[in-house]
Amino acid sequence: EETEQEELLTFLAKVFQAIQVDLNQDTYYINHQEQPDLNWPHFLQKNKVQSVVIFGLLPEVFGIRFALPPYTLIEHQNIQYLRVDDLTAIYEERQNGGKKMSGLLWRAIQQLKID
Repeated sequence: EETEQEELLTFLAKVFQAIQVDLNQDTYYINHQEQPDLNWPHFLQKNKVQSVVIFGLLPEVFGIRFALPPYTLIEHQNIQYLRVDDLTAIYEERQNGGKKMSGLLWRAIQQLKID
């Protein structure tokens, strides 16, 4: 379980590294299962978040009330939102030689405007 989590984070780090984003220094990685009661609006404002990438969860979980189609970058109140498939599913597909979800993820994150 912990090894799997480490593999996922390594995979995620490589994905973001490709767009010059350091997972450890430039992002907040939050596992919703570990912090289900996090106050999202407060967190986003307090930390001056520019972009939110949601892996495998419905936007409603985070109190998002606007349409957020998968793999489509939406800007709302000066924050970029991107909803994609579950990270485990993307990673496992990639491990099995598939590229559909990782290709969609790659194209979608390249659209993020990073300061």
